[in-house]
Amino acid sequence: MGLARGAFKATEQVLVLDPSRKDAAFFTGSYRYAVANLGSVKRWLAYLAGFSGDRELAVRMIEESAAYPSDVQADARILLVLVYNKERRYGDACACWRVCAATFREIACSGSSRAHPR
Repeated sequence: MGLARGAFKATEQVLVLDPSRKDAAFFTGSYRYAVANLGSVKRWLAYLAGFSGDRELAVRMIEESAAYPSDVQADARILLVLVYNKERRYGDACACWRVCAATFREIACSGSSRAHPR
């Protein structure tokens, strides 16, 4: 738990120091979304451990990281598809999935071996 809490706090600090680093929002947004989806007792324990959960803020943070060119952009886009599906935002999920598919198709057709498309 200590490592996870440290990572959460570190990425929040990155966002405080440089709000333009939307790639850091991926990690913080993921934690926030996970905590927001816990049952009430587990969510309360997570708060005691230093994690906060705000579903709307979390989704916004993941959206921002999915739009920000970085090494985690592809991961953020895939997570966003799953989040949109869970939130019953099926149109948004399909649109995001089409962006993912086009990006990966472009990489596959170019013969590139990049692990993280931008």
